[in-house]
Amino acid sequence: RAYYCEPQLSSDANRHVDGINLDWDTCNPQPLKILCLNTIANNWLTIPFFREIPLGEDRHFLLDLLDLSFPLENLCARIRSDAFWRRAFVNRWKTYYPIDVDEKPWIRVYLEKHISEMLENLKPADYEQEIVQKLVDLCSLHVRELRIDHLEPPTNENGDHIPFDLILSNLRELRKVNITYDVKNAGNNFYLGCATITDKDIKLMTQGLERCYELTEFRLHSTKLEPAMMKRLAT
Repeated sequence: RAYYCEPQLSSDANRHVDGINLDWDTCNPQPLKILCLNTIANNWLTIPFFREIPLGEDRHFLLDLLDLSFPLENLCARIRSDAFWRRAFVNRWKTYYPIDVDEKPWIRVYLEKHISEMLENLKPADYEQEIVQKLVDLCSLHVRELRIDHLEPPTNENGDHIPFDLILSNLRELRKVNITYDVKNAGNNFYLGCATITDKDIKLMTQGLERCYELTEFRLHSTKLEPAMMKRLAT
């Protein structure tokens, strides 16, 4: 099997190392194993080999070669390596470092940040149930904490934000929820009351919370609630 070939220098007795000419060894081809791993990495979407590679050191080598721009669906289905997901996280969020990472696998850290960012930047007018369902399905096995620090301001007449019923009810492993119905960057869409939570927002959110069977902590931040809303949350 070509894969198991190890790199070896030629045993030619006349071969000499040239300490001055740094290109003395550039004519030697790479080991066949390395060529195979490069080929797998370059064509990984069509031949997504990872667990099929027997040696751990070669798996790590392949992870360093994989393109971080590959679709998340493919990466999540095949890769669990903390080293890979840490590299992916640092590459995407260069100025942000999460807390309590020692207690979490990096794929969970990545997907919790991913879904939070996607929802925070989703405008109510652009909400499509099918697209959001795919996002939730991608993250549901790994996300245990959902933290929403702000939401896009609603542009509809009713002032409703993106609905959270489908999102919360389909995150099966959810333990903690932190939501803020506040606005950070309203821009030209600013108007008085754009950060106000509506009755429909509360209704849909509570419907989703009712199906979070593993939930242990829920926090609603910086949000003004009417008495009827508080009653709905309490029940």
